[in-house]
Amino acid sequence: MNKGKFSERKETEYPGQLHFHYSRDERQSALSPEVVDRYARKGGIFRRNRPLVILFLDVLFVLVLYFIVSPILHRYAATTDLNGYELRLRAFLFEDSTFVSVQIEAEEAANAEEQNLVTIRFSLEGADSEAELVDVLPGSPGERMIYRARLPGGQGKQDVFAEVRIGGETASLKTEIIPEQD
Repeated sequence: MNKGKFSERKETEYPGQLHFHYSRDERQSALSPEVVDRYARKGGIFRRNRPLVILFLDVLFVLVLYFIVSPILHRYAATTDLNGYELRLRAFLFEDSTFVSVQIEAEEAANAEEQNLVTIRFSLEGADSEAELVDVLPGSPGERMIYRARLPGGQGKQDVFAEVRIGGETASLKTEIIPEQD
């Protein structure tokens, strides 16, 4: 710690008292070369630093979990951007109905001149049922709104579609229905 401060000082000796002298260099010069090589510090950032190794392994574990689990969790969600809004479609099955939702998050503030209405048309693959709704959009950045609908029928591994119209632009979203949990 204060190596430079004390290493330059001379040791004081008092007559008639025991004197203790320690020099690591002198002690190591008396050892055989095999012993010095065996206990010599090997280079490397992780050598003899157990907390750093544990921290590295923890970060590696979290990254592996993120890249493996995240795609599995988001497998059933369709996401896209449209006119400064982030759209996300999800659908799940409960009893004999399919419940669908579109989450819309504003990425930027809405202009006063623009019309702030959204039209969403939900439909099931291979079914005649459709649901359409018209509602207002979120206005401030980071604000989220969720638009929901219930479609009769549906089964696992079936696709759900949502056609979202904001202003004059349209985006189509598609996702699989999350099957009902047993």
